[in-house]
Amino acid sequence: MRGDSPTAEDGTIAETRPGTAAILQSFAARAADAPLAALIIDYGYSQPASGDTLQAVRQHRFAGLFDAPGEADLTAHVDFSDLVRQAKALGLAPSGPMPMGEWLLRLGLEARVHQLLRRASAEEGVELRGRITRLVDPAQMGALFKTVVLTAGISGPLPPF
Repeated sequence: MRGDSPTAEDGTIAETRPGTAAILQSFAARAADAPLAALIIDYGYSQPASGDTLQAVRQHRFAGLFDAPGEADLTAHVDFSDLVRQAKALGLAPSGPMPMGEWLLRLGLEARVHQLLRRASAEEGVELRGRITRLVDPAQMGALFKTVVLTAGISGPLPPF
């Protein structure tokens, strides 16, 4: 949900990301000089949403926002619908968002995994399957993470969009 939404009820939390505009403007400026393709992969949501996604992560685990100042990464979900809207306004052509798991599978992840498994030990195979599952499983990173490609000066969407 954009912070200026007229339909938001009192008390609704609406996050804004003012840094997105500067990043997209730098892409548009680069695109004025040469063709551009920018791949964005992050966790977030595809449609406008309200709520508080600000979180702290320390040593690969959630942490309290104020538990260890300077020792945790602060992060929030990307609003991909707003990112796409802003990119279009700057003349960039967005493709996506697409769930990361789907994106990886469309790029041929299964074929690559089969190649790797042929040379892997049993232990390595178990570890590889676990890592791949984490990346593509919708209950893990596969749906929470999204992919968007922004292009300029390139005809048609890039694979696998």
